[in-house]
Amino acid sequence: EPNQPFPITPNLRFALQTTILDISPSKVADLDETDSLQEYADTFRHTVKLEYEEQMRLFEHYSLYQHQLKPMTNNTARILIPGILDARPSLSIADIVLLRPIQPIVMYQPDYHGRLTFTPNTLEIQSRIVDLVRGRKDEPDSVVISWELDIGQKELLKDDRFLREYNIRFVPNESFPQKCNTALGWLKGLSKPQQQNVKELLFPVVAPMVKPLSHDQMSCDMSGLAGDFRSSDVLKPLNEEQTSFVRMIRARTLDPTFESTRPACILTGPAGTGKSKTLIAAIADVLGLWKQDKTNKNRILLCAPSHAAADVLTERLTAILRRDEIFRMYSSSRPSTTVSGKMLPFTVTIPGSDTFTLPSPAAWTKFRVVICTCMDAHILYRAQITNYAIRTKRQCFLSYLRSKTPIGLNFGGSEVSCSKEPFFSHLFVDEAGQATEPEVLCPMSVVLDPLPGEQKVEIALIGDPRQLSPRIYSETAAMHGLGRSFMERILKRPVDCIGRGESHILGPDTLNSLDGPGSSLLDLIRYYKKIDGQEQLTIFLTENYRGHPSFLMMPSALFYYDRLRSAKNLGLDSLSYWIERLRSVEALTNRVEMAVEAPASCEDDMHIYRQVLRQ
Repeated sequence: EPNQPFPITPNLRFALQTTILDISPSKVADLDETDSLQEYADTFRHTVKLEYEEQMRLFEHYSLYQHQLKPMTNNTARILIPGILDARPSLSIADIVLLRPIQPIVMYQPDYHGRLTFTPNTLEIQSRIVDLVRGRKDEPDSVVISWELDIGQKELLKDDRFLREYNIRFVPNESFPQKCNTALGWLKGLSKPQQQNVKELLFPVVAPMVKPLSHDQMSCDMSGLAGDFRSSDVLKPLNEEQTSFVRMIRARTLDPTFESTRPACILTGPAGTGKSKTLIAAIADVLGLWKQDKTNKNRILLCAPSHAAADVLTERLTAILRRDEIFRMYSSSRPSTTVSGKMLPFTVTIPGSDTFTLPSPAAWTKFRVVICTCMDAHILYRAQITNYAIRTKRQCFLSYLRSKTPIGLNFGGSEVSCSKEPFFSHLFVDEAGQATEPEVLCPMSVVLDPLPGEQKVEIALIGDPRQLSPRIYSETAAMHGLGRSFMERILKRPVDCIGRGESHILGPDTLNSLDGPGSSLLDLIRYYKKIDGQEQLTIFLTENYRGHPSFLMMPSALFYYDRLRSAKNLGLDSLSYWIERLRSVEALTNRVEMAVEAPASCEDDMHIYRQVLRQ
């Protein structure tokens, strides 16, 4: 069945191989040319498998021989490995650890005549990583593993002095291929009419038609936003490009579609241009926080490729939302000791335990934003907390009420009807340039309702494909599309554009192709054409709030076609401003006393130079 986990089990015999298996050419497709969901899913199923096998091979470099353990309390043990936290691919929680004692295990067994004889046996213990601790100062890094042995194993491994040595191997956990395969299986399991609705999202061709905002709907003044903003920049005014993105999201929200899901709108730009600030402003607008709209029922699924990025978004949202309106979701396999204390108030754990779990059904109605990693969105899919499943349950309950109430649905003078709004009205993916396509499909399988006639979710991708790309270790898998993010593939896809029809936002292959009538740098930065004077799909942020203009010249010329500019208003006193800053830095160092008189010879020059170096 398509929703079954990927049938991959730890296979150390494969891990000992040094060759990389190649993909059959019949099972891969050019993702820039095809629009077949069958070929799309098959290609990524094979590339995900290749990536997992390559990680298994690389994990063999971490194998340890004749290594001792340090048993700890709570059925755990510690393995000391210098520098293991900086290794790539990195170990992660829930990875498999296989241990085999070097010394033979002596077992006494009765022979045919009833006499006890001892025979040496081998014993293999399978464990999992529960924590990774970085060493302090000269201490090595440590890997904490589960050490839950049965009574027989404890008796056989009894070692009061803890001098027993083990051969240790590490195997990556199977969650990555399983979760990716579940999302791909969901995609292949759609009917043909449902697949046609999803194609416009995965293989966009034209820009969507959205009703333009009226003059009264154009304002993005956040002065009426309530909350604690002492540690937030949310009230700082947005620049023109940031305002355009907020208006783009607002126009889509006010003019929902019921036929097929629109192509994702994209906010891109280098570091320091205010992407996260713009994202928070767009979330506040979607939830109706600017106008204090009490009737707003929108709910957002906010995802990021890493836990660090998701935690940052959670902390920034605390400035505009109450504690009971934010849910930070973690996998149950993640120990609570590895989660920041600032995040724990937004989580739910099993009573009497530190294990993370999902909240009760009644609590979901209070949440305005659900935050998780792209891979952890798989939890919502398996729990059937999806737009499709919840809409189906609503319709079943409505049919039940109709069957029990022959004379219409009228309770208390009002007719009961099924809500048309999706449970998750919006999906925002931050740092989308660092996520693989199968990763992004995990949250999409939660929010997409491919049935025609129902209100569709609005999707936005935030990131910069010119920065970090997905970290892929298999060269073959990366070559066949796994090393390119969904955002980058969409931005390079040929679509309707302005100007002379440049094919994608990332610009031409060479600077020489900038020549020609009608071409301009502005045309290269725009993705889709303007409809009724309004950008409908992509906004590129060019104002940088962190760098001096001189520092922005090189990245702007090499990667962004000289479009970056500093947002600092330096004016005529810019030179004095930076001289003052330089002097403040110099004031932190020791003063160097130098003679005012000119040296008499070159040897005196060298003497003063050495004196300056010593000081």
